Amino acid sequence: MTSESESTKPWLEENRRRAATGMVWTTGAQLVGHGFAIASKLLLARLLVPADFGLVAMAAVVISFLELLSGLGIPAALVQTRELDETTKSSALWAALAQGVGLAALGIIASPLIADGFGAVELVPILKALLVGGAITAPLGVLESLFLRGLEFRLVAMRKVLGNVLGGALAIALALAGFGVWALVAGRLMTSAAALILVLMATTWRPRLVFSLSALRPLTGFGFGMTGVGLILAVGRQLPAVLIGRLLGSEALGLFNLAQQVILLPLQSIARPMAFVLFPVFSRLREQPEERLATFVRWQFVIVALGITAPALAVALGPLAVDTILGARWEDAGSVVQVMAIPAVARLGVSSLGAGLGAAGLVRVNLLWTAAILLLEGAGLLVGIRAGLFAAALGWSIGSLLTAGVVGTFLAARYLDVPVQAQLRPFALVALPAVVLAVTAWVVAQALIGAPALVQLLVACPAGVIAYAVSLRLVAPIETGWMVRGAWSRLRGLR
Repeated sequence: MTSESESTKPWLEENRRRAATGMVWTTGAQLVGHGFAIASKLLLARLLVPADFGLVAMAAVVISFLELLSGLGIPAALVQTRELDETTKSSALWAALAQGVGLAALGIIASPLIADGFGAVELVPILKALLVGGAITAPLGVLESLFLRGLEFRLVAMRKVLGNVLGGALAIALALAGFGVWALVAGRLMTSAAALILVLMATTWRPRLVFSLSALRPLTGFGFGMTGVGLILAVGRQLPAVLIGRLLGSEALGLFNLAQQVILLPLQSIARPMAFVLFPVFSRLREQPEERLATFVRWQFVIVALGITAPALAVALGPLAVDTILGARWEDAGSVVQVMAIPAVARLGVSSLGAGLGAAGLVRVNLLWTAAILLLEGAGLLVGIRAGLFAAALGWSIGSLLTAGVVGTFLAARYLDVPVQAQLRPFALVALPAVVLAVTAWVVAQALIGAPALVQLLVACPAGVIAYAVSLRLVAPIETGWMVRGAWSRLRGLR
């Protein structure tokens, strides 16, 4: 490895600045957007029944696969490729639109068969509505990739906030008006439509009326590989919906799906947005291995330090929070939330691995890793599901823990030259503060027994977070100092 030359230092400094600014924008927007989304879901859970959420989760199985296929990985390839001309950009957009419309048409034709497979005939109109919405928003990935290529994250971040706010508000309004499951459907459609409209308004680029297969051909190898990765991940994400929905019913699926969304909130709001930023950053650092390693290690600590708070609170207060916020109909989800908290922590540590492998062009390795995730999580789910919902969640969690904690650590060390001790260091630093958080929150909640449950939560959660922040500062003063100073500097510099 060679050290930084004088000619590359300004470029690296600019890259670091843009990466940090992108982290602030993307993570901040995700926290706000997902915070509103989870609040709206909790309110919707009070207004609707678990079966409504289960039906939408069934439809989401199909929609997620069609969304992946409609782009064929080309948006990711547009970010990763070194050269990009106008013909390639226009061809990519028209290809995404044509694929989206064609796949939606096939899905609409097959919707009765899909609904029969789930054993839920009422799924047909829901699926058709969501498929039409997916076809309309098919070009969104290509348009966003052009912003990401230049490390311009602000617009992409803002569209997610606006989409979540508008979608959640519409869903709540329709649920209050008595529209039932269609409130959830309309909310999802509004979220996607608002994002597309915002991106179209902001971009100055306009596609040309040209289409060239030869221009797309250099992107297809990488794009197909990333599509394969996405498909395997989608199978893994939707496998619980298929098996639980089929074997345990829509109510059990609604309970599992809600618990999964709540416990994976830090992964969705912190880890994935940061990995989203790191993919184009790592793509620029392919010829700078020292800087790539430093970036990986630096941001892994940030991800783990910020993301571990929600799982720790879930372990301490999961049943109390579910019963208090959602009501007695959802009480069985409390234990599911607790058991799914541990693998959520492990996933935080390898959340940037996919971005690193993709940026390095290691598509085959990424495919093998995602296949291991599917096999181990699926095996755990199949073993446990016969014993009921809790056992299914436990089996899924064990499989997830193995793929994230063991396989992911090995791959990062083997293919990205990230030493194992460097990967484990963030967990070693936050372990004691996380225990302090959980114990403090539980003790405070127990001390307030007799008070209203909502008061217990409103006091116990902040007390635990404050205890965590203080203890983390004592255990890791250098890392927390860098994190706070960097965030403050970026916030002051945002324009």
